Amino acid sequence: MIDDLVQNYQLRGKTYHQLVELLGPPQSKFDSTLRVYYNIDVDYGSDIDPVYMKILSIEFNKDTIVRNYEVQEWKK
Repeated sequence: MIDDLVQNYQLRGKTYHQLVELLGPPQSKFDSTLRVYYNIDVDYGSDIDPVYMKILSIEFNKDTIVRNYEVQEWKK
């Protein structure tokens, strides 16, 4: 799914509202960092804390237009 999104949809240049229309609301709130995050995959193992996360991080400019995005992975 994420590969299709990155290859077939032009995210750069979209407004925050266009992004929400395309992907739904992000898991993080839009704040002064000018970034939002979408969970792609989260593995909790046998704990309440995640042991693996893959997220789509989207950065906006001051006019709330997508400036950059990247897929980030984290393992405990």
